[in-house]
Amino acid sequence: MGAIMAAEVNGMQKGRYTDMQTFVTAALSSEGRKMGRSIYIDFAPISDAAADRIQAETGIDVHGWGHAIDGSAVVHILNRHGANGTALADFPNQDTLTVEDLNMIPDVVEQPDVIEPTNNSRRIRFKKRIDGHVVLVEETRSRFDKLIPVTFWKEKAAASPRTSET
Repeated sequence: MGAIMAAEVNGMQKGRYTDMQTFVTAALSSEGRKMGRSIYIDFAPISDAAADRIQAETGIDVHGWGHAIDGSAVVHILNRHGANGTALADFPNQDTLTVEDLNMIPDVVEQPDVIEPTNNSRRIRFKKRIDGHVVLVEETRSRFDKLIPVTFWKEKAAASPRTSET
């Protein structure tokens, strides 16, 4: 599809993308990196059930809001947690994220195993076990009624304990 509701700036589209693959490609381009938060994609509304759970577990009311991701988040996530990411050396329990892993975000935020507040009152941590543990931290942007990822990583699956059966 690749439809974009935006104005073209220096050959790149600035504004809201409607196709994740096109958006990620744009965000990772040299022009897209300069635009940062000026390019984004709305990827899922927050269901009433998810909003109820978020409010019960964090005290943050996000009823009627949606999830979106901006270009600066994509760049941060892959620079810190992707191939050659700077966080991988600091956190050996992390697994390398790929561009394809970004496709897990909608499932992580809509059906997480854990929702918890962070020490920043504007941020919420979502965790879901998918071949290891996937962790996403989103920030509230009340001006836009959105939750926007600020970071995303995957932890390596814990080794299964050996038993006499294995």
